[in-house]
Amino acid sequence: MLKRLFLKTDIFYQRIEDEEKIEITLFGLPFLHMLFWLVVFMSLLSLGKFTTVAFLAFCSGLLLYIALSWRVFLEIRHAMLSGGVFIVGSQLSLQTPLKIVITK
Repeated sequence: MLKRLFLKTDIFYQRIEDEEKIEITLFGLPFLHMLFWLVVFMSLLSLGKFTTVAFLAFCSGLLLYIALSWRVFLEIRHAMLSGGVFIVGSQLSLQTPLKIVITK
């Protein structure tokens, strides 16, 4: 059950590979930004009463995102060190999410 949970990553990113390139599209980044600003506004509107709970929820979501996406982040890091990376899109946009193209 736990192994199946860690293999279900298609809601966070999509990885498409062919003979000349690898395309990785990150879908979770706009939601993390929205969640962060929701936490900030909730903290400000509640005058600090829910700050600890809100930031704990945000940190839990962030750790879950990183835990489920660590393999692709390592792949992107290795490609950046070798210099074969092209980035398209925006990390804040839901219509054009961040797409990383790694050339082989």
